[in-house]
Amino acid sequence: MGPLLDGGTQAMQQQFETNVFSIVGVTQALFPVLRRHKGLVVNIGSVSGVLVTPFAGAYCASKAAVHALSDALRMELAPFGVRVMEVQPGAIDTHFAKNAGAQAELLISEQSPWWPLRDSIRARAKASQDKPTPAREFAADVLKAVQQHTPPRLLRSGNGSRALPWMATLLPKGLLETVLKKRFGLDKGL
Repeated sequence: MGPLLDGGTQAMQQQFETNVFSIVGVTQALFPVLRRHKGLVVNIGSVSGVLVTPFAGAYCASKAAVHALSDALRMELAPFGVRVMEVQPGAIDTHFAKNAGAQAELLISEQSPWWPLRDSIRARAKASQDKPTPAREFAADVLKAVQQHTPPRLLRSGNGSRALPWMATLLPKGLLETVLKKRFGLDKGL
């Protein structure tokens, strides 16, 4: 979490290593087993890949990539009988906000042009955990979905998992950006 330019390419690489490249690596390594057993690949995306917010650009971009990779893998693995389900969680009660907040603190410095917005950056890191769904409930949703005869292509679970993508789809982009800029203090000059 933090301004994209403060984190730079190193933060982007770290996010993509964790959230994107790992998906391809694990799926590639398990492909023989998946193919033999007509398996199911479950990729964990995020509603942040659909509704992009400031001060989370690297994370949002990596989760948007998970969405694209899931779609591509779903088509490419279909001839082998391997299915792909993407999970787009909303706020889930994990240590995500604590970890995101700690990462944001590492980036926030007095030398940053965004230093005056440090409280907004902190607020964005915490926003991921607004009224979180218990992890046990989220896990039960995922388990129920994977046990279906035909698992869904997309599973949204957790607080905000339906409303936020709906907002991203239905609200005019300019209005959505205006709301997000105001919410995170980016509606005034620095």
